[in-house]
Parts: sequence; structure tokens; C-alpha cells
Amino acid sequence: MIAELSERVRESLPGNIDKKLAAALAEVRRLNERCAAIKSELARKTDLSYFEAKTKSASAAYAKSSEPEDLERLVLAKMIHEKAQERLAGLSRAYHYGDAVRQQFQSENPAWKQKVLAVLQRKLEKAKAELETVTASEAERLIGYETEEIENSPPVRRVANAIRRLEFQLKTNDEILWSNFVSGVDDDADSGMKFPMA
Repeated sequence: MIAELSERVRESLPGNIDKKLAAALAEVRRLNERCAAIKSELARKTDLSYFEAKTKSASAAYAKSSEPEDLERLVLAKMIHEKAQERLAGLSRAYHYGDAVRQQFQSENPAWKQKVLAVLQRKLEKAKAELETVTASEAERLIGYETEEIENSPPVRRVANAIRRLEFQLKTNDEILWSNFVSGVDDDADSGMKFPMA
């Protein structure tokens, strides 16, 4: 019983929040790297630059020589390019305009959402602990002021706003959560997720 109680107390310590947050962030970063790898793999699969270069080269050779062999190479290159475009059209559309990356990633990692939400929850716990600390230090600094004035001091408001943003992100729908996930994760940002272009 005492061991269980001391374990609960240890888990509630702010230092432990940092450890849990670091572990959750590491897992989400690993998932983010896998998502980027899937995107890169699909980009490579839908890349037609090889066929475009072949067609361009054959066209230049025929324009230069006007020989039947060069015309044959040009026609073959164009036909192969067109067939490659047809063959990759569905995947290319899904990659460029659809959600091929999302579908593949989510089928490989069905628990992605829970892991992202765990990061946000840990950041929220950390922000709430920080709010208590900041509020206490502001109350000490602003002796004689009313509670409302202390709550409206810039340091307290800044942490309170971070808590509101995190609470909002915990309630967002899957589309917004996915967009934030794809954009990236930043462990230093007080808003939960960061939005750099990856």
C-alpha cells in the first residue's frame, strides 16, 4: 500500500511529466518519420521524370538528325511515357490530390491518434503544473493585489493561453489532428503542435 502510494506521488512529480513527455514525443517523432518515408516512397513511385527525360532526349536527337531511327526512338519514348502515365494515373492522383499517404500510414499505424493525443495530454499536464508555479510566484511578487489582477498578469495569462490552446487541440477532429501531425511536432512549443513545412 505504501509502495503504491509513493509510486503515485512519484508519477505526479513535474520531473516525471518531462520524462513521460519526452517518451511520448519520441514515439510521435518516429511515426512522423515513417509518414515522411511513406510520402517519399509514393513520390518516387509516381515520378515520371525518367520517361520525360527519355522523350526529351529522343525529341532532341530527332530534331537534330531527322533520321528514321531517331524518329522510331522518339515515337517509342512517347508511347512508353504515355503508357507509364496511364499506369500510374490512379496512384498519382491519390498521392497528389487524395490521401494515399494518410491511408497507407494509418493502416500501418492504427494507434497514431492516441499517440499524438498522449503528447498533447502530457503537454497539458506540464502547462497546468507550470501555471500553478507561475501563479504562486506572481502572487508572491504582487502582494496586496487581488486574485483577478494576479490572474491577468502577463506571465499567468501566457501559460493560461497555452493551456486553452492545448485543450482545444485535444478536442479537434481527425482532419485537423492529422494536419497538425503531418506538419510536425515541437516539444518546446507551448501550443502543442508546431506547423513547420516538412
